[in-house]
Amino acid sequence: MKLFERSLNGEWQLRPAGGGKTMRGNVPGDVSYDAFLNGEKPDYRAGDNYKLYADLVQSDFEYSRELTVGRELLDCDDVVLQCDGIDTFSEIFVNGVSVGKTDDMFMQYKFSVKAALREGKNEIRILLRSTLKEMEKFENDRYVSIFNEKRIFVRKAQCHFGWDWAPNLPGYGVWQGVSLYGENKYRMRDIAFFTRRDGSVRAEITWSFSDYFDERAKDDEAVLEIFGDESLTLPVLGCKDKLCGKKSVLNFHIPNVRLWWPNGYGKQEFYYARVQLMREGKALDTAVRRFAVREIELDQSAYDAHSNICRLKVNGAPVFSKGSNWVPADCFAGTLDENRYETLLELARRANFNMLRVWGGGYYEKEVFYDKCDEKGIMIWQDFMFSCCDIPYDSFEFIEKITEESENVFARLRAHACIALICGGNELKGTLDPTEEPVYGLPFVDYFLRGIAQKWFPDLPYVNQSPFGFTEVANDLQNGDTHTNCYEEAIIGGDMAKYRGVLAKNRAAFFSECAVLGPCRYRSLKKFMPAEKLWPLNDLYTERFVSNPYSPCPLTFAERELLTARQLFGAVNNAREFCHKGMQAHYEILKSEIEHARAQRFCGGFMNWMYNDIWPTGTWSVVDYYLEPKSAYYAMREAFRPLHAFFTKETGGFRVNVVNDTMREAAGTLTLCGKRLGGEILWREQKFVRVGTANIAFFPMLAGRERADYWTAEFAAEGEIIKSVYFPNLWKLPFQSDYTYEVAETNGGYFVDIRARAFARAVSLDVAKENARVWYSENFFDLEAGETRRVFLETSETLRAEDIRVSDFTKLPEE
Repeated sequence: MKLFERSLNGEWQLRPAGGGKTMRGNVPGDVSYDAFLNGEKPDYRAGDNYKLYADLVQSDFEYSRELTVGRELLDCDDVVLQCDGIDTFSEIFVNGVSVGKTDDMFMQYKFSVKAALREGKNEIRILLRSTLKEMEKFENDRYVSIFNEKRIFVRKAQCHFGWDWAPNLPGYGVWQGVSLYGENKYRMRDIAFFTRRDGSVRAEITWSFSDYFDERAKDDEAVLEIFGDESLTLPVLGCKDKLCGKKSVLNFHIPNVRLWWPNGYGKQEFYYARVQLMREGKALDTAVRRFAVREIELDQSAYDAHSNICRLKVNGAPVFSKGSNWVPADCFAGTLDENRYETLLELARRANFNMLRVWGGGYYEKEVFYDKCDEKGIMIWQDFMFSCCDIPYDSFEFIEKITEESENVFARLRAHACIALICGGNELKGTLDPTEEPVYGLPFVDYFLRGIAQKWFPDLPYVNQSPFGFTEVANDLQNGDTHTNCYEEAIIGGDMAKYRGVLAKNRAAFFSECAVLGPCRYRSLKKFMPAEKLWPLNDLYTERFVSNPYSPCPLTFAERELLTARQLFGAVNNAREFCHKGMQAHYEILKSEIEHARAQRFCGGFMNWMYNDIWPTGTWSVVDYYLEPKSAYYAMREAFRPLHAFFTKETGGFRVNVVNDTMREAAGTLTLCGKRLGGEILWREQKFVRVGTANIAFFPMLAGRERADYWTAEFAAEGEIIKSVYFPNLWKLPFQSDYTYEVAETNGGYFVDIRARAFARAVSLDVAKENARVWYSENFFDLEAGETRRVFLETSETLRAEDIRVSDFTKLPEE
């Protein structure tokens, strides 16, 4: 129990170490961002302004503040200064006395400060040392580490030193909260729950003392009560036990247990535990913890003579993992607040995501991130923080640091139901090319990190890296997970018209990274690109959209996007057309990749690279830095529908697929049609289809059907009609813009009814109101001639009819 706890978040004083101009600082925050807020630097997000921050990241700074301490706090057995996250190298002083140092961005630090405090006014000072200057102390004469050869020695977000989607801008600061509190000798250090789907639970309570060596504690008891909600009024059950050493283990069974399920498979149910340390009828310490009951395993059983399944089972049910790769949501970690997390994660939930991978080149996220994933049913594939490098595992000091860091972090993370799988890191050396030698670190991820994961997450699966597999080729398409896409192969071949042929040959057991490029919306582009640099592509595009120096494709990312847009949709003459056609290409290709993966019986999941942006750019993400969903976001939402009917091109021809990821059987009528854009039906067929839970039914298409302009698949089941549109000859057709729409206000938002007179391609809705938060029931969809679609705009904003804009592929949107 924390006694007399007080937050020290808020305004601090910031100045260069050793003296200089004092500015307002913020905790949590970042030195560079605070300099921007104080007008000392221009906006790092615009143009190439980030280069003007080089002097800041090469300098030392200090944050300081005063606080008043009362006698009641000093009368506690100890007083703790808790720093939830400092990025990265620092020394902390209380009234001029050094109380501790930090050298790891990922760790929570606790410093005993009672001896340094005094009653009344006190000063706390945090001296932050430049990460780049500290890095100069390291030498790297043998380890491979892409983008920056010394970054592997620094326990900080590796992408802060530049990546093929991030700037080289290694800011630093107090990136998480700071608090001060008292504590007594007899208390709980940690509480963990290990659960089974039958309701069996094991609670492990770690104490700050041992009754073996303390006569006063010999009759102490641990008392535990379980409640069904956070009101803590009606206990479901209770149990107690005498202490025995520094850890108590209490086993119990919850009757009629309510389980935690991933998004789309069921509810996210929680229980609340009240734990008390009792001595002679008095509670010396009390703690309340939320936990969920769920059981997760990784099924890697044989699929056929050559392939293995790679699929999670949650509570015994097979789950197709749907989601994306999460990267830090800002260059400066201290700037991220709860609202930004909420928006990004709610967008993920609404897109039918049930998984995000916290990528190994970022950082272990803030507590609020994992709390919200718990509540939204978003499973977390959690990487250890290693990426695209060797690991210096032959250094004893490095091993000690990783051990300390992992125990510090995982003691916190294991409280979260969302954590589903632990992974040793991302694309370690030798992953994509088994001929690379020497390779440092494979035994480290195979054995050492596996042991750490087993200690803290004994009930969860562990994989040694991503991608992983059973053979020496970690990126093996026959088993394990895979980093692959067909987009890049088509780009390298220089002919996007062959894309579907490339895709038809691709198969994998699990796609954990499928990278497809697409620009941002035009209005986002204008926010960070100066007007004179908007068109044509130029050196600033290369800086902001970046490129991959390790790729066999010589084109920059912006050049790849332009090539794709031109080959699929014709001429691109300006920045507006670049964004418009490039986003549509992103939509079509990513949707195709997902549907191709879902059509494979042995495939267990798909995550694109990547979900969000670290700064304003226009490449891999489906939600941009300004929290604007790209059209590709809506492609993912459609392709990830729990019940979905769609077409794919296979090596032997086309086929139609009905996929059921719900927890119930789906049975109904499947109607297939081939049509002209004007609505003329060239062919039509119907069949009754029954698809079991977590299963797929598919049927080959007859030859010659591709003479139609487009195909439709409608599956009517359980009172719902699932519809998709497919263009067998890609998307370059003479579309028209001929539709009407009406807007009507309703409870919680607005209805927009759109009626198409001719085939309307990629109909999109937008709101002409800056920073309006609107959730669209669907967006960027096709409408057949004569079809009417009702779209719900969920919002608390007051909108006029003219604020709601409807557009389509034939028109450049007003942005």
